[in-house]
Parts: sequence; structure tokens; C-alpha cells
Amino acid sequence: MNKIINMRFTNIQQPLTICLAKMRSIEKRSSSMSQRKSELVLISIAMAWGLSWLFMKMGIERLSPLDIVFLRFSVAFIAVAVVFRRRLRGISRSTALCACASGAVLFGVCTSVLYGLGTTMASTGGFIISVQVVFVAVFQAVLVRKLPRLGIVIAAALCISGVCFLTDANPLDFDAGSLWILLAASLNAVYIVFVGSVSHRVDSFQLGALQLGVAALLAGAGTVCFETIVLPATPQQWIAVLGLGLLCSAYCFVMQPVAQQNSTPERAGIIWSSEALFSAVFAFVLLGERFAPLNYLGAALMMSGVAIALTDWDRVRMRLRAPTACSAVDGAEASR
Repeated sequence: MNKIINMRFTNIQQPLTICLAKMRSIEKRSSSMSQRKSELVLISIAMAWGLSWLFMKMGIERLSPLDIVFLRFSVAFIAVAVVFRRRLRGISRSTALCACASGAVLFGVCTSVLYGLGTTMASTGGFIISVQVVFVAVFQAVLVRKLPRLGIVIAAALCISGVCFLTDANPLDFDAGSLWILLAASLNAVYIVFVGSVSHRVDSFQLGALQLGVAALLAGAGTVCFETIVLPATPQQWIAVLGLGLLCSAYCFVMQPVAQQNSTPERAGIIWSSEALFSAVFAFVLLGERFAPLNYLGAALMMSGVAIALTDWDRVRMRLRAPTACSAVDGAEASR
């Protein structure tokens, strides 16, 4: 953690500026994005969330969970409102109502994670939060009254097994913090399914932006009622807040509804389960942590699960059948 803590503001300004510029570019092309491009955006979101675990650990050392959530979403909403002020005009009532609902769930997710991190090891937390992929499949199946496809079930099993090997976590080692993160995983699954169901009916970009303000208001109210608002006092705390606000909130939670229009909740859940993998990679690169052999096996299982989930198996079957069909036609012509 020392390498990140000793970073200066100049080292983080460029990535955060690039992040906002990328948001503007993606937002302009959102209506014409293919499923593959949309899911590449979702993968970039999972990468940013993997980095968020390091930022949260940095911030929670000095700031309370509600303080971090309030500052995180306040920074995110202000940045998006300033950069995309014209895009936020003419918000419909349905968009505003959906944003209130998703913002409330988002507040619950982030607050639960931070309370859980106070007493739970990051490895255990990484395993538990990735259980959301199972919750997403179950909730979506209940919503559409249809069992998930076999490929999704296999991918989910591979991802859960991979996280277990990757983090060396014991899924039965539960404490109060683990229960908080389990709550966050279930709420995040609700959030993914909800966004997937409404992103086609409302302005997805406005939905993503407004929910940041809702989460900030709820966190601010909670801080005023139960705690005292404390501003970051050190460069490390500011780095944590700005990283969480601009990269992990402004980019992730605004782009998620936009990109999820062209994917399914099940596929999105599989992609986001790779958050633990990216977190481990960042810890390896930035903190110098080393992988054990089982950790590499876990990473391979997770990558396999994501690959299976993202593969268009209908197209694969069509391509496999095409040569057989052509051979049959050639044989019939030859017999004539």
C-alpha cells in the first residue's frame, strides 16, 4: 500500500482527466455501440472497481464509511454535472424516478461494502462480493420466469471457483463484516437486474448521472444524522476520494447503464465478477504482492468463465454446422 499512499496528485490527474474524456467519447457513440463494444466498456468498469478496493482501504483508515460514500458521490455528481451539463437538460419524470430507486440501491451497496471492510479481510470480501454473479442469475430467472442458459451457469460456477482460489478465502469463514459484504453483493445484483430492465425505457446516461446525486444526498443525510462530516486531511485521503469519485463512480456508474443496454444482466454479472481478479492484478503490479500457484489457477478459471459468458454460442454452432451442410450439398450434387 505504501507505493499508492506516496503517490502525488500529479500522478493521478492525468488518468482521471482521460477518464472524463473517455466518458464524453463513449456517451456520443452510445446509441450505435455494438454488444462487443458495450461489453468492453463493462470490462473497463470491472477493472476500475478492482482498483476501488485499494482506494477504499486507503480512505477507510481515516474517514468513516458514510463520509467516504458522501464525498465519493458528491465529487462524481459535481464532475458529471459540470462536464455534461447540457446533456442533463430535459430530464423526464420516469428517468428521475428510476434514478431515485437505483441511487438508493447504489448507496446501500457502497455503504455495506465499506462497513464490511472495517472488519473483514480483503480476500474474503473479494470472494463474497463476487457471489453477486449467482444472485444476478437467480434474480433475473425469477424476473423473466426462465432458467438461465447452461453457458451462464457454467461461467458463474467457474468464476466463483476462480475467486475462491484467487483470494485464498474460506467461504465459510463468516463474521459481521462478511455479512455486510454479502448484503452488498445481493444489493448489487438487484442494481444490475434493475438497470438492465429500465435502461431501454429511459435515458440511460441521465439515469447514471442522477443516481450519483441521489446516493450523495442519502449519504449526506446519514452523515448529518449519525456522524460528523469530515473532509480529507492528507494527500492519501484526497487521492482515495478523487479516485473513488471520478474513476470508480463518475465513470463506472454513469457508463454502466449506457453500456448495459446492449448486454444482458447475466452477462454483465459474469463480467463484473472479474472485479476480484483485477483487484489482485493491481495489488500485484502496484503493491508488489506475489501470486501463489493456486492464485494463478484461480485467475485462469475466472478468465475462462468470462470467456464462456461472452461467447456467442449460437454463432459458434452455426459456423460448425456450415461446413457439414456444404459437404452434404456437394455430395448430393456429385451423386447426380
